[in-house]
Amino acid sequence: MFDLPLEERVLPKVLYRAAEAQPEWPFVLHGDQVFSYADTERISTQLAHGMRKWGVVSGVRVATLLDNSPRYILTLFAVAKLGALNVPINTAARGDLLRYYLQDANCTHVIVQDTYLTALREAWPDVNLPLAVLHPDEQSSGMEFPSWEDLLADGEALRERSLGITLHAWDPWLILYTSGTTGPSKGSICPHAHSLSIARTQATRMALEPQDRLYTCLPLFHGNALNYSTLTALWARATIALETRFSARRFWPDIHRYRATQFNAMMIVTSILEKLPVTPEERDNPVRIAAIVPPPPNRKQLEERWGLKIISQFALSEACPIAVLAPGEAYDKPRTSGRIAESIELRIVDENDVEVPRGTPGEIVIRTKQPWTMFCGYYGKVEATVSAFRNLWFHTGDRAYIDEDGYLFFVDRVKDAIRRRGENISAFEIESILNGHEAILEAAAVPVPSELGEDEVAVFIVKAAPELTEEAVIDYAVRKMAYFMVPRYVQFVDDLPKTPSQKISKTALREQAKATYREMWDREAFGIEVNRFSAGKGAVKPASKTT
Repeated sequence: MFDLPLEERVLPKVLYRAAEAQPEWPFVLHGDQVFSYADTERISTQLAHGMRKWGVVSGVRVATLLDNSPRYILTLFAVAKLGALNVPINTAARGDLLRYYLQDANCTHVIVQDTYLTALREAWPDVNLPLAVLHPDEQSSGMEFPSWEDLLADGEALRERSLGITLHAWDPWLILYTSGTTGPSKGSICPHAHSLSIARTQATRMALEPQDRLYTCLPLFHGNALNYSTLTALWARATIALETRFSARRFWPDIHRYRATQFNAMMIVTSILEKLPVTPEERDNPVRIAAIVPPPPNRKQLEERWGLKIISQFALSEACPIAVLAPGEAYDKPRTSGRIAESIELRIVDENDVEVPRGTPGEIVIRTKQPWTMFCGYYGKVEATVSAFRNLWFHTGDRAYIDEDGYLFFVDRVKDAIRRRGENISAFEIESILNGHEAILEAAAVPVPSELGEDEVAVFIVKAAPELTEEAVIDYAVRKMAYFMVPRYVQFVDDLPKTPSQKISKTALREQAKATYREMWDREAFGIEVNRFSAGKGAVKPASKTT
């Protein structure tokens, strides 16, 4: 596998060199579409010329609200080639949350899929940013905004001309939004070297070669699909096989269709797949290695069932992997995230930043051994950045311990986040939305255990009007939230526990919820189904139940 020194880790440069070395090799597969490395280099440059005529220049921030497709990848590369910053936005965002992302990043341009144009206009009725609309069926006639294809056409005559832009490894190319832990989501400013160092680490760990095909059905607006799949494939000069979303029914057939040799999965994907009956496609699949986060406790059994090796890592948006688990390692430690990564210095500290002994839980703090291999700070949030880097260490907000053999074990979160079905959810954002309901006086969201692993969302609510029902809370949430944020459990209370400073005591609520969530009102017990298609519609319909 080729390598590059830190100062050469620049996204357009890595793409250009790969296209020179193997122009006809497939880079992106999506359904029946195939984009070679030469195609990706040529079309992204043409698109960059068209976007420059549209007003995209160095330093501006371009929001993307798109489903997975090759054109999403081409857009990311085109923006990067202009020295501008990509701001990928979760397509499930609605209302205040969607407007917050756009305004918080001071976005100057928006590229939105036609599917999400209505949600964008509803979230920000008077939006006056330049919009370009991507039409999956390429039919754009009669639209009031330029299309993605228009931008591409505008650059056609200039596609062989150099863009004349010099980029460096330390230049930012991406604003990736975190989960929003103790406050609103924060935008991590990521330099080229950060994302490509993740790609380098992952490609090396999996010994990837150009013949490898990396499959992902995770969304490109998340760091997993972007850094750990797409850019990892780029670094290895391999192929990324891209699907729009996860489907348990199609997963193994897709693996065969793309002849995938690697895939990434979150716990929810693993939990669903292992509960399915074994099929011929599953038993005789072409995958040799899978990256699963967190590592499943029955890792060895899944390796035997699927005929592959499993690796894992403990990672976050702001940094490269901080702990890594190699194939065949630590089967006797089913809960470990692995050993500390070589590129990271890590300590476990108490609330005063004093290092604690081995085996004692505390907050994970880190710093990198090479410059520009983690984020540069939170966009527009100097105080939050300084606070996170206090005492010259980045504070992750995650609690863990290191055992006597040097393995990291995650315990819980210092920060107020909920992990549900592969999504990091801000409790603060759930509460802010619910508090907008005229019949809700106060709301608090906490995680509770899920039978599929990770968390479910439980909310405690103080009523402002006695007629408020649990169903009304869910109906409001469906209309106002991303589908994965909608609570499963609802509990009405007379008041919420408070700290001496009159802040809600989440510690007390978490303990209460974990002890009593089975007794709380459960929307699934009432057959209320919420998914990406119901979100924003304001209609909660009973799911059809089978026994």
